This record gives sequence, structure tokens and C-alpha cells, in this order.
Amino acid sequence: MPQKDPILLELKKQRVLKLSELRRLGASAVKLRRMTDAGLVHSVGSGIYATTSMDPFVAAVLATAKYYPQA
Repeated sequence: MPQKDPILLELKKQRVLKLSELRRLGASAVKLRRMTDAGLVHSVGSGIYATTSMDPFVAAVLATAKYYPQA
């Protein structure tokens, strides 16, 4: 996958994104699975993806703060 991929560019900016947000950029579940298998993104949890430059634990904490602020 080229570095100009809009999915990777947006993940670099936002750090973590939901599948619903990534779908707006043209991502599908299959494409995200392939990107995960290729080591381009991390699957943090159910439908949440993060950039591989982040530690998975830090990505999970960030995703919790971003999407579940009441937790």
C-alpha cells in the first residue's frame, strides 16, 4: 500500500479511528483486514484501528478516551 493512501494519511493525523469513519475514506472490512495482516495498521478493538507507530496499549487508551469519555 502506498504511503499516499487516504486511510493511512488520516490515521497518521487522528491516531485512532472507528471503522465507520474509515469507511468514509473508502475502507472496507476486507481492506482493513489486509492492511492489518500487512502490518500497516493495528486493530485496537472491535471496529477501532490505529497507526502502527503507536504502542497498542497507548492506542487502546487513546481510543477509550476519544470514543468513551464517560468511562
